[in-house]
Amino acid sequence: MAECSGANMTGSADAVDYANFEVHRLRQPLPICPELFGFAPSPNISAWVGPHLALLGWGEYVAVESEAPDTLERAAARWAQLSAAARRSGQTGQTERNGHNARTARTGHKNTQKYDDAELPCALPLAFGSFGFLRGGMLLIPETLLVITKEASWVIGVDCGELARRLDSLDGAAVCAAGRAALASIPGCGATHSEGGSLSESEWCTAVATVRDMLRAGQADKVVLARDKKLRAQRDFDPRLLCAHLARSYPSCWIYAVRGLVGATPELLVGTRAGEFSCRVLAGTATADEGEVLLASEKDRREHEIAVESVRSALTPVASSLDIPEQPELLRLPNVCHLATDVRGRSEHSALGLAYALHPTAAVCGQPTALARDILTDVEHMDRGRYAGPVGWVDAAGNGEFGIALRGGHITGNFITLYAGGGIMPQSIPEAEFAETEAKMLPMLSAVAESR
Repeated sequence: MAECSGANMTGSADAVDYANFEVHRLRQPLPICPELFGFAPSPNISAWVGPHLALLGWGEYVAVESEAPDTLERAAARWAQLSAAARRSGQTGQTERNGHNARTARTGHKNTQKYDDAELPCALPLAFGSFGFLRGGMLLIPETLLVITKEASWVIGVDCGELARRLDSLDGAAVCAAGRAALASIPGCGATHSEGGSLSESEWCTAVATVRDMLRAGQADKVVLARDKKLRAQRDFDPRLLCAHLARSYPSCWIYAVRGLVGATPELLVGTRAGEFSCRVLAGTATADEGEVLLASEKDRREHEIAVESVRSALTPVASSLDIPEQPELLRLPNVCHLATDVRGRSEHSALGLAYALHPTAAVCGQPTALARDILTDVEHMDRGRYAGPVGWVDAAGNGEFGIALRGGHITGNFITLYAGGGIMPQSIPEAEFAETEAKMLPMLSAVAESR
């Protein structure tokens, strides 16, 4: 694995040699199903799985990392350099497509395709990304990658022909059955024990009351406060088991996994393709059966309005066109419902560039941004790490999707830290905000329970 790290995201991997990677197009598309996670041979997975596109990688061919506060901005520039160099390194030919060059991959299977396969939904190389709420982050190119759409599927990697042939020998039902059997053979985490959080329930509610009073005094418009919950298990947590359960239970969310961070986010920070982008803004939450109450709530509609305006403000300087609906819609999930606004537009910026322009939105930080960030840093008494930061993927052409790392947790061996937050407004009731965070932790708590 080539690795580069440091504040400037520079190091040994100044050019990525991608010449030995094979691109195998499978004879028939694989189903986008939870059992796909069973085909990863190790827990070291990177994933972004949604209703229409599934990306599942394992191993780390290249890792670009930094702990700097401006990592996301640097990553956009560094990725442009690395992906361009990768297309030149060890090159055997070039094809022009959509304004970028694409190399021909080494063949090893009769269905091996060029990197510029017109149907391949990404320009290779592709990296998974995960970035901190305040600082730090990483881009990872996996050693092996499954790319799955409803129309076609590919296996990409070094010496991955055997896997491609195996998958080609299975029909859709057999793929799910084989993946299910593989998941069943993975050891569970065993019994778990709660080790509490950085703040107790009463301490966190006191923090909410403190922030609410600050908002009533006009110090800010909104502040998002998060809390954590730590669990210890008998054995190591396995991201494959957690992700499979999340994919099964939350099919309308995006399932993500990058270097131990796993979750099921309902919120798309930004998705880009061929100059067009989309965002999903979520703010305003109620229990799953209180959708109509949520739609009529003045507090929640104002909270949502603040989040939408923060997105408008961030995108206006970098977008050539912007379409924002006047009224939110109701997004229903199994555990909660949200006020949602889907934003669309056009921009010449890459997925990473737009993620940098947007993060942090008022949905996960507050408004005004700097004031809200200072307040939450003072009162949360925890390090958010990569929780509530951008997580997703980017390709060599700058296309990609980044969600906000919500409804998730961070794994370190047999420990997992779960996170959830809520938007605090002048009308907030601390106990109700705590109950909201409990509901938002349910997806991960359920996944942990099913992974024992």
